[in-house]
Amino acid sequence: MSAVTAKKRADHYLPAALIGGFGTPETRKGKTGLRFATVAVRDHNRPNIVTRKRAEKVAKKIGEYWVAHPPAGLSPNFIDGYWDEYEPKLPGAVRRLGDATWTERDWETIRKHVVAEAVRNPDFERAAADYRAAKGDPIAHRDEVQYERLVTLVNTPALLARSRFAVVRTPEDGHRFVINDKGYTTVADPYNGQKGVLFPLSGSVAVLCVPEVGDIPGRADAWLCADLTLTPGAVEGWNLASWQQKETLLIIGHPDDEGRIATFDGRPLVFPALGPYRNRGVEGAFEWAYADGATSALAAPGGP
Repeated sequence: MSAVTAKKRADHYLPAALIGGFGTPETRKGKTGLRFATVAVRDHNRPNIVTRKRAEKVAKKIGEYWVAHPPAGLSPNFIDGYWDEYEPKLPGAVRRLGDATWTERDWETIRKHVVAEAVRNPDFERAAADYRAAKGDPIAHRDEVQYERLVTLVNTPALLARSRFAVVRTPEDGHRFVINDKGYTTVADPYNGQKGVLFPLSGSVAVLCVPEVGDIPGRADAWLCADLTLTPGAVEGWNLASWQQKETLLIIGHPDDEGRIATFDGRPLVFPALGPYRNRGVEGAFEWAYADGATSALAAPGGP
């Protein structure tokens, strides 16, 4: 690929195969991959319209990771190499997480996806500019945004290692997850101030991160510590929060949920008073991460 072609290429800032996992698979011959699935999309710039699109047509931006002056020996799109390494493995890892046959390698793939979502979305450029301006070192050239992406990619795994992660599932009698174009949703519990970040992976499964809890004994990297099933009301609380996430452009969901997706608005978030999880009683959304048992890592049911 020539430098000019790479600069004009529309980069997916949310993996197309991940997006497709929220939609209806395409069954036509030669078009059966998740990237060809049909999804419902609601744009913040046109909130009164919910459209249907192929997953590969959603969450793209021209030249998002382009570096005008890359280091010697590297291509202008060398940042893409990080996602190129894990993306082909992501659909299988998500599927196995969903059916509880995941392996250590699957979690490694999902962890890399979580790290990437910290920097992939277009809002990173604004956040990086604000960060540098606050330090008194404003960004003078867009290449500096890309190098800030690299610094964040390097630093994020250590931050996640001090977090607690859980597999979070939708109940059989509940709605599906949606996903916004940042790939994550941040919520603070109004009762105790605890915070969590949800990374939806398909319509039925997500991972939930509760940051800065502390290291997991015997683990150098972030690991799963709980397997939780949400109540129907909690699923809708997270979906509403996904629409409200700061600086998002759109949300994505299943075509059968178009009408429900159209109702998301700016109302206050309310999680169920009797607790957000099935079979756990009354507790806050993130209290599980601070319990004594949360220091234990889950065993991968599928092995290494």
